[in-house]
Amino acid sequence: MKVEKQQVSRVNSFPKSARILTSAGYRRVTGRPAKKSVSPHFLLFVLVENGSKEPRLGITVSKKVGNAVVRNRIKRGIREFFRQYRSRLAPSFECVVIARPRAGRVSPLELTKSLTKLFKSYEVPICTNI
Repeated sequence: MKVEKQQVSRVNSFPKSARILTSAGYRRVTGRPAKKSVSPHFLLFVLVENGSKEPRLGITVSKKVGNAVVRNRIKRGIREFFRQYRSRLAPSFECVVIARPRAGRVSPLELTKSLTKLFKSYEVPICTNI
């Protein structure tokens, strides 16, 4: 008996190509020409003109935020937010989200609200006129 694998929709996936993985990538985004946005829970560094084909994300969560469980929860929340939100961003968009110490004490709803406020100014207008 042959078992068929289900096809999983990859529309909202988060592949390696959508991540900033190297220290050089982080330095490029957090360098001088980058834009910076601040909230009580996060810092957002943005590089809009990177020549990439899709938006990319880097995450930094230090030990000041909390223990490993707390840090991983924050990272999962940021990744999930970006995975759902990236269709609204320009293809040449790169960002680094740095969690501040207060981020360890936020609820998932507060985390989403805080990130939405930070990313709101970088949305690409969606044209609905055909």
